[in-house]
Amino acid sequence: DNQVAWTSSSNDALSIQGGNATLGQGGAVTVTATINGEYERNVDLLIANCAYAGTGTQLDPYIITTEAQLRCFASNVNDVHSTYSGVYFQLANDITLTGDWTPVGYSSSYPFQGHFDGNDKTISGLYIYKTDNTTASDYQALFGYISGATISNLTVEGSVRARNYVAGIVAYASAT
Repeated sequence: DNQVAWTSSSNDALSIQGGNATLGQGGAVTVTATINGEYERNVDLLIANCAYAGTGTQLDPYIITTEAQLRCFASNVNDVHSTYSGVYFQLANDITLTGDWTPVGYSSSYPFQGHFDGNDKTISGLYIYKTDNTTASDYQALFGYISGATISNLTVEGSVRARNYVAGIVAYASAT
């Protein structure tokens, strides 16, 4: 029989004990599988624990209440590459962003494809300043690139300066 032992490089992100994995605060982690005490296989993961209320359906959307949850949502699209196709989100509070913002869906390879209802709330403090003349300066807004998505009932306040496809709410919409 093959025996597999699992370990995590960061118990703060993901704790593994007795074959059970417990999600912590999330973050970058390397999970290692050791087979029969000899062969090792590493898998690098970025785990996001957004802890939304709701189930992501139209009748029970995921609820975003804090800046941390909004940033986690963006990270899931950009870093974990979850497009959220057909998934529903709703903003529950006005949110003030602190620091630089990386758009939700930064390219055609990783677009946001869900539904985001701003619930007549405001996201303020949006700050994006990209002055280099590269494609990294394209698709800059709260949502950089969306495909087949809906964004509704949202006000955004802030400052965006970039190269191509620049806006406050959605920089580029495809099949929407």
